[in-house]
This record gives sequence, structure tokens and C-alpha cells, in this order.
Amino acid sequence: MNSINLNHTDIINIKRVRKNYLSFIDKCTNDYVNYSFLIDGVKSPFARCFALFGFNLIDKLSSINSLNDELETLIINDLNIYLSQRSKFSKNIALDKPFLQLLTFSLSALNILNKLKPRPFEEIVKKILENDIFEILKYKGFHKGMPQSGNFSMFYAILFEYSRLYLDYDSDNLINKWIEIHLKNLNSFGFWGKFSKITHLQFQNGYHQYAMLDYFKVRKFDENLLANNIISLMDRDGLFAPYPGGGGCFDYDAIYLISKADKKLLFDNKIKLLKLLRSIFNLQNKDGGFSESQNIRPRNITNFNKFIFHIVNSPNVSSKFENFKYFISLYRNKHNKIKNHWIKEGYDWGTSNLWDSWFRVMTIANIEMKVNKSNFKWNAINFPGIGYII
Repeated sequence: MNSINLNHTDIINIKRVRKNYLSFIDKCTNDYVNYSFLIDGVKSPFARCFALFGFNLIDKLSSINSLNDELETLIINDLNIYLSQRSKFSKNIALDKPFLQLLTFSLSALNILNKLKPRPFEEIVKKILENDIFEILKYKGFHKGMPQSGNFSMFYAILFEYSRLYLDYDSDNLINKWIEIHLKNLNSFGFWGKFSKITHLQFQNGYHQYAMLDYFKVRKFDENLLANNIISLMDRDGLFAPYPGGGGCFDYDAIYLISKADKKLLFDNKIKLLKLLRSIFNLQNKDGGFSESQNIRPRNITNFNKFIFHIVNSPNVSSKFENFKYFISLYRNKHNKIKNHWIKEGYDWGTSNLWDSWFRVMTIANIEMKVNKSNFKWNAINFPGIGYII
């Protein structure tokens, strides 16, 4: 049987990455129930979820088993506090991405702790599902491949399934309709939206729908087509972001979708997959964590040249234009730091954080598991969403 064989050095490097990743998670807490997104950062309910996902991924949950009850209480309380906070900014919580993210992350985290129950989420979820979800998806532009539409598509599918499993809610018709409209709107590249060529946006956005189609065991699409289209966007370092140095989400989303291909296609592309793996080995920071990219800041001649080279060597006109737009945008002062709702003060592009670290290690796990016999214990999350399948 064709296989992607790792050499002895690869195995040693994976062992090193896992050990240092665990050390990084430990550095983000001082009590193992509250976690910060960065070392010495502000405690965050998002960071707690990402830390639990990391412990689960590398099979180290046993180190916090005695804290499960306390973690359950904190996850629930923090979600209710966040709901109150976000309700001040959003008229309809069903349209609020930050809250929907924490809600779905919290469901996955509680599942990891074997604490997932109907309450206290029943009222929250049912209130969200009172909305016309498919009108919302249309408004968000899922069929056009609009940015973030994949996130919302995943959120609602997760809540459909959660309500079916835990709330005795008849959501079978909702799930079937969700599947139907997504399959109906696939474009020629296997994603969503009208594009002349494959772009990074398509697979980074479309990953979310495919993660749910996998959960629902839907296979009515060409998996090799997906893989070949994405592989065509690989840069000279084996990475998949529209900027140099790769990106946690981009690289993981790419390998997740590529790994859906048949074994022959994966074997034929083993050199490229190993190139991705070995590039990520070199991206782990000294503190054991991973960052978004080490080549966006500082704005010096070295990083400038890397970005220009990245654009020039893009595989087609669409991706050249896409990468150029990222270049123009990311070189503005407003992007000196990465800013999102996970950490208000922002953080440097090259700073280790729990989100990118989890994605980078999942990417390594995905490739390592393509060998005939895995050398390590990796754990997926037994609940739909990111991490359901490594």
C-alpha cells in the first residue's frame, strides 16, 4: 500500500513539537482552569477552550482530570457573561460572530470534559434557532463565498446537531436542507462563489462547510478535485497562506481538505506534504508556541522581498491579485498588530498564541496520521466543529 513515510528525524521533530506545545499551554496558565491567549496575557474564555483542545489533541487531558467540575462551571459562567456583554453590541445574537464562536467552542470544550448537557444552553440555542437561519445564510452570502459566511454556516449546522442530540429538537429537516443548499451551490472548484480560478479565500472559507459535510457523512463531491485545486496554491515553502510564512488557519484548512483525497493522490504528492510538515517544524517559537506568521512584521527589506516573491510566484492571475490585496492591506499601520475579539489589546504577528498553536499542531497531526501506522496518540473532538476530524 502506498504510504507517506516519515524519517527518523521527522519522528523526533514531532515528539519535540508535542513536548514544547504542552509546555507552551502550561505557560499560559497558573492554575490550569484560567488561561491567557498569550504568555502573561489577559485571561480569556476563548483561551481556555483552545487550551483544552490542545490537551485533548496531544492526549494530555489526564493532567487536568481533577479540575473537570471547576472547568465546567467556569465555561458555563463565562459564556453567560459573554452573552450579556455581546447583547449590548448586537441586536440579534444569532448574527453575532464572537458569541456564536464562543458558544460552539464551549460546546466542544464541555464535550471533551464529558460535561455536555442540555442545560444551561437550551434557551440560548432555541432562541437562535427561532430565526430563519437560511435567510441569514443567504444574507451572509454563503452561496457567493463571502468572507466569514463559512463560519456562520458551520455555527448553525453545529447548533442544529446539538439541538437534535441534546434538546430533543426535531432538526432533521433543517440539517437536510442545510446539506441540500450547500451541495446545490458548489462551484466548479468544489467550493462556493463565482470565481474564475481557485483562490485562498475559497478553501479557507469553505473548510467550515466541508467539516460539517464530513460530520454528516456526505460524500457527493469530487475530493480529488478539492485537493488538486488547493495543492496548486502551495508556495515554495509548502505553505498555503496568501502571505509569506503561512498561517495557522490557512495551512490547517488546506491540509484538512487535501487529506480527503484518495491514497494515490496523497502518495503522488507526498513530497509536497512532507515539505509542509517540515516547514511547520521550523515555525515553532522558542517558547513552544506558534504564531500567525513570522514574515509580516517587522517591515524590513527581507520580509518585503519575501512578500513580493510570494506574489510574483502565485500560480494564477486570481491568486496574484488576491495576494497583492493582502500585501497592500497588511502593510498598512492598522495591521501592525493582529486584532480580534479574542484579545482586545492585539498582539504581534510573530507572537506565540494558543489559537495558531492548536492549528499548527493539528496540521502536523493530520500529516503524521497519513502514514500506515501513526507513531503518536492524537485525539479528535467527538463533537461537530473544528477539530472533529483532525
